[in-house]
Amino acid sequence: MHVFIKKLLLGSSLILVSSTVFSQSEVARVTLLVGKADIVRPDGSRAELRRRDPIEVGDVIQTAIDGQLQLRFIDSAIVALRCDTKLEIAEYDYRQSVADRARLILHSGSLRSIAGAIASASSRLIVGDTQVQGGEGDFAVAIAPDDTQYFAVFDGTMTISNSQQESKLGIGADADFGRLEPGFDFEETAQYPIQLAASSLNISDCAN
Repeated sequence: MHVFIKKLLLGSSLILVSSTVFSQSEVARVTLLVGKADIVRPDGSRAELRRRDPIEVGDVIQTAIDGQLQLRFIDSAIVALRCDTKLEIAEYDYRQSVADRARLILHSGSLRSIAGAIASASSRLIVGDTQVQGGEGDFAVAIAPDDTQYFAVFDGTMTISNSQQESKLGIGADADFGRLEPGFDFEETAQYPIQLAASSLNISDCAN
């Protein structure tokens, strides 16, 4: 199941760029942009993003209703943001050592991520009150308007935890998909959540 889903959804959605050269302060770069997206810097300044723009710790990225983009991080992690998504780069320290740390906060919308070189134990995606560790795999996450969280694993494993429980998806678990509705226990699902759409950078998906 994992290999089939990965081939079906990956396609042209995440383009791996191996030649990216980063400056000292940046932790990621925009490698693909469809439509519009803005960035808010730690000093409060706001600008429209363009392809090849640098991303630094503290930046908040907001895609428009017609915007999707892809980021490549310094450890080769790939993150694709869909339409109307807000992501904060809270921490990203990659020195190829045990001190490596990454922490991203998804405030709204949905994303897809392929893990980079930072060890899974040191890499966090915060989704509401939930913490996600994606291991060395490929996964997608979404927050619906009612704050229900949706999860899918295409390859590898995912650990979803909060103050009440810890659940797993992917290899070694019973399911690849799941959801977490406020006030309820985590629920494994047999079908791919439509809230995650196709995870491809295609403006026609924004209406879904």
